[in-house]
Amino acid sequence: MSHLVIARKYRPLAFDSVAGQEHVTKTLKHSIERQRISHALLLTGPRGVGKTSIARIFAKCLNCAADDKATITPCLTCSNCKDIAQATSLSVREIDGASNNSVDNVRELIENFRTLPPPGSRYKVYIIDEVHMLSTAAFNALLKSLEEPPPNTVFILATTEVHKIPETVLSRCQQHDLRALPAATIEETLSGICDKEGVVIDEEALAILARVAEGSLRDAETALERLLLFAQEKKVTAKDASELFGAADSEALNALSRAIFGKNPHEALTIFDALMKRGNDTTTLTRDIVSHFRELLLAKASGRPFLNSLGLSEVRATELMQQSNLVDSLELQDLCYLVRQGADEALRSAFPKYALESLIVRLATRSSVLDVSQLLQDGSTTPRAVSASTSKAAAPTSQRAPQHASAVRPQEVQNEASGTVSWFDFVKFAQAKAKMLAEQLKRVQPKSFIPGELVLLGTTFSKSYLEKKENVEKLVTLLQAYHAHPSWRVRVEVTQEAVEGAVVGSLQEKTHTAQKEKTKAKEQDILNSPSIQAIQNLFPGSKIEVKQ
Repeated sequence: MSHLVIARKYRPLAFDSVAGQEHVTKTLKHSIERQRISHALLLTGPRGVGKTSIARIFAKCLNCAADDKATITPCLTCSNCKDIAQATSLSVREIDGASNNSVDNVRELIENFRTLPPPGSRYKVYIIDEVHMLSTAAFNALLKSLEEPPPNTVFILATTEVHKIPETVLSRCQQHDLRALPAATIEETLSGICDKEGVVIDEEALAILARVAEGSLRDAETALERLLLFAQEKKVTAKDASELFGAADSEALNALSRAIFGKNPHEALTIFDALMKRGNDTTTLTRDIVSHFRELLLAKASGRPFLNSLGLSEVRATELMQQSNLVDSLELQDLCYLVRQGADEALRSAFPKYALESLIVRLATRSSVLDVSQLLQDGSTTPRAVSASTSKAAAPTSQRAPQHASAVRPQEVQNEASGTVSWFDFVKFAQAKAKMLAEQLKRVQPKSFIPGELVLLGTTFSKSYLEKKENVEKLVTLLQAYHAHPSWRVRVEVTQEAVEGAVVGSLQEKTHTAQKEKTKAKEQDILNSPSIQAIQNLFPGSKIEVKQ
């Protein structure tokens, strides 16, 4: 007897054995139980997730000879069930849309619709796989039959590209969307197959198979078949899977991220070079690195319970939790952004290995990051480095900006040397360090501003705000950074000369006054324009208002 590959040997025969598509199988079972069977079904989804298997199971449910009506639990032993499983049933016809895509093929099919189901069968079922491959004329020929089919006839259309199916066809079908399978579901299914085959397989090997499959159970089963042939008989290790599929095992990925967290580019490149020498495929390796940093971010953000909900093993979850504790959240967010960005570039590059090496060096040599909003809030003047990688496409989680220990404002040097100070320059300097404090400084007027002394005129609110202990300390720190005087004295006096919360003569009041004058001048220019004058001459006594 010829060998039967795993994907065929373990093909699901009943709804309960279909993996990961409960939302579809539950609906179909209810339609059978309630005798509300649609005459046209459309099964959509990526390859290898169970579309054709579900179509065959549905056909068995409709025609199982062990019951006198449609059932959700076909016996699988009657002649009808066996013939449908072997694709030899006279009541179920499977058609490949790619090779039977002409209008003549569809017309021939329509002629078959006119006949009754063969004896012993309740329904005639037509399964058209890859239906999106039919020509436009073929679709048009099929429309009438889809809308008003002969009695006891059911169409089941399956496709991986639903967007290519005409709307007129979609509107005549009950559509069910199958999903790519989660890695945990694939691992669980493959583990069950290995148990039945008497094979011992590492959890890490199962994880690699799930990553390679990218949501397709059939691809995972095919990959398992290859792995069983490659590995030692009845024993499969993570190393076997890594060597065969060019994937990186968790131990290597953990070592790589540790080197990056430790800012050790030499060690990180050494680990990467070892992975490449083991024959790892650059595309697979790139995706593995992205997946590893994603899992680290999820571990940092949501903890072990969320990792368990993803179906990760306890060993893997423990490794991720330990690694995520080596770096703070902001650092990890920035790293994940850079990894994703660099991976995109590597996948598009003609030299993916060089692109990955460049990415690893960048990750391992980058400066630490600092949240600008925190810097502005705390008013700190201690130079701290932030990510040099930040660009126009900054990571959406926070706003960052570069600072360098050697960066000194020109006016600081000038003020230190000349002994003079400028209120305008100081407020501008404070704006970059403590935004909220600077906004209050714009509302007050300096009565005296000389090296070592600052006396301000402000409203009662401004006095209350600026005399808070933390704000006084922050203001003195900014003054010392602006002008290196050994001791600064700050005092706030209340004045009633204020407009809209800003003291007359303050920077904000001057700005508002200048803006009003500018607006008024602009309005006057408009009113004096020849076109406006012509309108006024046309309508004597009219009043023209300029709206900004």
